[in-house]
Amino acid sequence: MNEWRVIALGQAGVDFVGRELDTSLKDMRTFEKAGGGTPANTAVGLAKLGIPVMFIGKVGDDSFGHFLAYSLKSNGVDVSEFQFDKTAKTTIGFESTLDEPELLIYGDPGPHILLRKNEINQSCFQQKSPLFLFGSMTLTHNPGREATLFAADLAIKNNIPISFDPNLRLSIWPSTKEAQKTVKKALQKANIVKLSFEEFKFLSGYNETEKINDFRQ
Repeated sequence: MNEWRVIALGQAGVDFVGRELDTSLKDMRTFEKAGGGTPANTAVGLAKLGIPVMFIGKVGDDSFGHFLAYSLKSNGVDVSEFQFDKTAKTTIGFESTLDEPELLIYGDPGPHILLRKNEINQSCFQQKSPLFLFGSMTLTHNPGREATLFAADLAIKNNIPISFDPNLRLSIWPSTKEAQKTVKKALQKANIVKLSFEEFKFLSGYNETEKINDFRQ
């Protein structure tokens, strides 16, 4: 791998999005299948813009997992570090079309948290890269947590800027205390952070956006 590229690491799953407008999951009859997972979707978006990008992640060795690999590759994403796990099923989600969409996720935590530190190809971070991006879905449990933070440290070691979008779902964490502690640790490694106001309040304990500089320090 000689050319520079963005490195995205994280969760990839299959989303089933309702086709009928303004309909709850209870009443939804048809769904459209699509690739999901914030880091994976970001990788696809970058590839569509003509930006070289690779995705590091793990899915189940099943039909949905292979669909995701095909979807990423067909959109121009490098999947040479995309892995399949025979012990876990690919995560799937169902989303309604209400103004406040319902979202049901099955298989979470899924195979993405089974990514191991020794499965991270260090040579990927030794090439020129403009950005390493990741989220919090692989931080909820080990070994995924250890692997994700190890990858972030590799990016730092090789002077690769880091972008972190937590996209927090507290329901899949062992505890809120562990979520705060782990996500704050990841924040300290990042150059660019995307936080919703609710995430900011949860992580900082502040209610005023003016205090964001105090929180960052």
